[in-house]
Formats: sequence, structure tokens, C-alpha cells
Amino acid sequence: MVIGPVGERMSALASIIHDKGRAAGRSGLGMVMGSKRLKGVVALAKGKVPVAEEEKLKALRKRILSEYYRAGNPLYDMLHNYGTPGLLEPSVLTGGIHPSRIGAVGWNIFKVLRVSTEML
Repeated sequence: MVIGPVGERMSALASIIHDKGRAAGRSGLGMVMGSKRLKGVVALAKGKVPVAEEEKLKALRKRILSEYYRAGNPLYDMLHNYGTPGLLEPSVLTGGIHPSRIGAVGWNIFKVLRVSTEML
């Protein structure tokens, strides 16, 4: 897992990238690594990580996934159709992203609301 120059500068937009090309960018995780002067983390392992109550974990995972993938789940439908950008408009409208925070990173709240999920 690594951060880049944006994380080193402790920007709220910084993400953590891992070797499969995915990003963990919500909640300022890259900024947190940058604040600790942590450029990256490498973990090498062999074997399986033991789980204390493996059957309970499997049952919980199955229950959560069956609920997530059920027909008509609005979160699943939105993420399936629009991906992470689909979270922008609802987050702004429900207060999850406060207009003052958007301004802090150089966004204009009125422009954000004009760009709908469908436009993206």
C-alpha cells in the first residue's frame, strides 16, 4: 500500500493505492498516512490467517452479501450503475460532504450539484 505526492502533502483528497490497482480514498486515509510520514507498507506472508470463529464469520458474510445483492437494494443498484461517483450527489444533499469542506478542497457546491450522477 502506498501514497503519492498528494498524500505526502497531507491533502484530504489523497488515496492509498495497493498492488491490485484499487484505491482506498474515502475519509482521508492517504492524508493520515502522509501525516505519519508513512510512504508505504509492505506485508509478505505465507499460509492462511487463522480466524477465531470461522463458521460464524462465513455465516455473517453470507447474510450481509445476500442483503447487499438482493433485488431492489438502492445502494447496490447505484454503485453497480455509477460506481463511487454515484456517492457524490447523495453525500452532498444529506450533509455527508459539507459545503464548507468542499470549498476547502477547491470545489464549488453549486457546480457539484449541477453535475448529476447520470451526467458522470
